[in-house]
Amino acid sequence: MLQNDYGRNLYSLLFFLVLLFGDLGSLYAQTPDYPNENGWFPILRQPPPDEKDPRPTIRYSTTFSGAPSEVLDDLKRISILLAKKRKLPFSRSEILFRAQKDIAQMKQALYALGFYDATLSPQIKMISSRSAEVILHITAGKRYTFAIVDFKLAIPTSDFYNLEKHPYLIKKGAPVVAKNIIETEKQLLRIFAENGYPWAKILPRNLLLDRKNRTMIAQITIDQGPLTTFGKIDVLPIEEVDTSYILNRINLKKDELYNIKRVEAVRQKINEHGLFSTVSIEPIEPNVSGEPSATKITLKPTKPRTIGAGVHYSTLDHLGFKVFWAHRNLFGHGEKIGITSKRTTTTKNVEFEFQRPDFLSPRQTWINTFLTGSEKTKAYTFKGNILTTKLEKELSHEITIGGGISYEKESIIEEDIFTPYRYFGFPLFARYENTDSSLNPTQGGQTFLQITPFTGHFGSKKHMLIPVLRQTFHLPLDFKHYHVLAFWGQGRLIRGRVERQEIPAHRRLYAGGGGSVRGYQHQFIGPLSSSQRPLGGRSSLELGSEIRVRINEDVGAVVFLEGATVSEKNSINLSEKKLWGYGVGVRYFTALGPLRFDIALPMKRRTDSLGQKIDKPFQFYISIGQAF
Repeated sequence: MLQNDYGRNLYSLLFFLVLLFGDLGSLYAQTPDYPNENGWFPILRQPPPDEKDPRPTIRYSTTFSGAPSEVLDDLKRISILLAKKRKLPFSRSEILFRAQKDIAQMKQALYALGFYDATLSPQIKMISSRSAEVILHITAGKRYTFAIVDFKLAIPTSDFYNLEKHPYLIKKGAPVVAKNIIETEKQLLRIFAENGYPWAKILPRNLLLDRKNRTMIAQITIDQGPLTTFGKIDVLPIEEVDTSYILNRINLKKDELYNIKRVEAVRQKINEHGLFSTVSIEPIEPNVSGEPSATKITLKPTKPRTIGAGVHYSTLDHLGFKVFWAHRNLFGHGEKIGITSKRTTTTKNVEFEFQRPDFLSPRQTWINTFLTGSEKTKAYTFKGNILTTKLEKELSHEITIGGGISYEKESIIEEDIFTPYRYFGFPLFARYENTDSSLNPTQGGQTFLQITPFTGHFGSKKHMLIPVLRQTFHLPLDFKHYHVLAFWGQGRLIRGRVERQEIPAHRRLYAGGGGSVRGYQHQFIGPLSSSQRPLGGRSSLELGSEIRVRINEDVGAVVFLEGATVSEKNSINLSEKKLWGYGVGVRYFTALGPLRFDIALPMKRRTDSLGQKIDKPFQFYISIGQAF
């Protein structure tokens, strides 16, 4: 027995030595007789970067035969043959390996899209020793649809409304798509979280295929968890920010039914001044259903100072630059001090700003600005200073009111006539807003009303009143808000016995350009002089609409139509003839907001007395955020 073990051990040792010295011999054969830059002799020789594999490669084309048109793009997106087409294979077997991987992946993709009877097979035709044609034969079969979609509660209760009344991606007759099942489950959890059940969860789904009728029966069961209301708020204190600042932004009422929308609004409100990198708001599950749930708020502060720069382009300003600096937490309560300098071909200004949140009252902000600079447009040249102080009071999450005082000292050149002005303004405003985003709104709207009396010297008069009413509205057409109808309108007046020429030129009413009617030049809708210089008016009406389509997570497209009229009269005439602009745009969605690229055309290009076109053939706009 010992001899046998000894013999086996000896043979094992000899085998190991052969492998070891055999490998070392092959390694030694590749070892160069010169050291590297560190003085060491490398063990393995690396081929020079320009050395290519001498074996001949095979070029190939790929055809998807029989693939349904509605899923062809999805199949191409996951194809290994297409993804590695530039990396040419060396043999037919390597092409076959890629094709077989495609078959496996595409079969799973077709199953996920509802083609449960799909069959796939590859075919490789060698045209020559250096070229081939790959054909993926795809027989998708009939797409399965939902015969029955049933939502049920694990523990039936009478305090929850009918789940079937909501629009879901999966419903009777709809094609079976795995992604839509997952999205519907997310939608269900969202519905429960908005109605007092933050701990709802989906139990293992029950999906039954009927291959004879090409249908599926789907049963989704929800464990709703305990019903709860808002209870005690527990804020973990941090050194950098006063706890009172945080508490002033939490308007969750005790014993109010839990709603994830309210929690998201509080999270957004706490970080409205950008003081935190993380805002975590988590409910603590109660022991008994119906009891209040304590809410734990954890915050991580961010650096309070910001310095930055921005670039924008439009056919009005061409290339514009902006630099800014700000401190967002000067004394620990979200106080902001900042300076911004802007320079374009038409504008040069510097603005100083100071804001104090919770001034004298919770959710009341004191805002002070000082603007000095100049603006040169086709209508006028402005140079002056504007000092403003105002208070903004948030009455609720949707409603804000405010008022203040402004003082303006300026000079305006209009048709080589220099006119100085000094006057006070007393702006009063109210705003109702329930949009879901400031830069990319997809639902809700905003109503804004501002009335500003001015007093000072305007020619022979001393007073005027400028009311402004603006309305926006966004209507989502699907659950994911990928298709949105958007509308806006604005009316403005200048009331008082002051004549138009006595009104400071930059206070007169104009339309056209970005923020107004795209397709027309800035301020060019309205009365024009004989030299085609905008004169401005005393009343204006503007309106527009957009159809927004989000193609995927990154890219979207819009089409829009906008129109306006500007009159010398101090009343709005709804039947007055308007100038219309239209266009298309692309949106690229980023974490900051959508990048906007628009091209717009005037529907009617006006001509002057000599037959020359007044309006340019098109206008181009680049910015961040939706147009409205």
